[in-house]
Amino acid sequence: MLLSILIQGKNDKYGSDTSGNGGVDQRLRLTLNQLVSNVKKLNKNDIEIVLCDWGSDKKIVDHLLEDKPSFFKCVYVDHETGKKYSKKANYSISHAYNVAFRHSSGEYVIYWDSDCWIRYEDLERLYNFVKELNNQKIYNQYYWGSRYHVPREIWNDADSYKNLIPYFDNINLLSIKHDKIFLNGFDGRAMALLIHKDMAISSTGWWEELPYWGVQDIEFNDRLSRIYTLAGDLEDIGIVFFHLNHHDHYDVQFMNANMRCSNFAANDENWGLRNEKLNII
Repeated sequence: MLLSILIQGKNDKYGSDTSGNGGVDQRLRLTLNQLVSNVKKLNKNDIEIVLCDWGSDKKIVDHLLEDKPSFFKCVYVDHETGKKYSKKANYSISHAYNVAFRHSSGEYVIYWDSDCWIRYEDLERLYNFVKELNNQKIYNQYYWGSRYHVPREIWNDADSYKNLIPYFDNINLLSIKHDKIFLNGFDGRAMALLIHKDMAISSTGWWEELPYWGVQDIEFNDRLSRIYTLAGDLEDIGIVFFHLNHHDHYDVQFMNANMRCSNFAANDENWGLRNEKLNII
């Protein structure tokens, strides 16, 4: 397997508007089905999608996914298991990303958020870029990907990803909010992280002491940069990521403090819920 796309999420209303619309469930329904469609179109046998479904009452694959092809794997963390690791957070993003990685097979892995939209041409560029990295045996570099924010009014009421394709086909990138990441003094806000699998193994992935939303990416970058090379922004080589924006307000209650792990390997040997029996769907 060349590339694993790693996603985490939960089928709930987190991030919805005042009417209860546009939660994670809506964003996942749009982004996952569009991604599956794009991977099918790519028609390669060495790319997979691995989703960690963290404690959904209604499982993502049963209620949000229109089709589950062979290249799509879902690792389900049941509610009771999830509560042991989430503390007071909705769920632990760090654990969920690590669970997805533990069940992946790719030589390279790319982590991206559950509300990430990627156009087909960008997915094709990503695949070809990773293939070239592998051909050149580049195993010690990693890449972040900047993001463009798609306004809520564009996607909030869409009942299918197909309804949004014309918007993305004709999008003017200069007209929407853009978070351009800083490679020197990385301060987060990226949409994706591409690394070789050995980097994830040696670093033990995302630090599981950070279950709440915030600074996981900054902390992970801090550790990766001690050993490996931050080689660039995927946007600068033509790979564009979009975020289905849902930040109507900012609540610091669920943010981690600006914590750093002193060790390069952040977690113990059971990282990624290795000691738990999880349901693979």
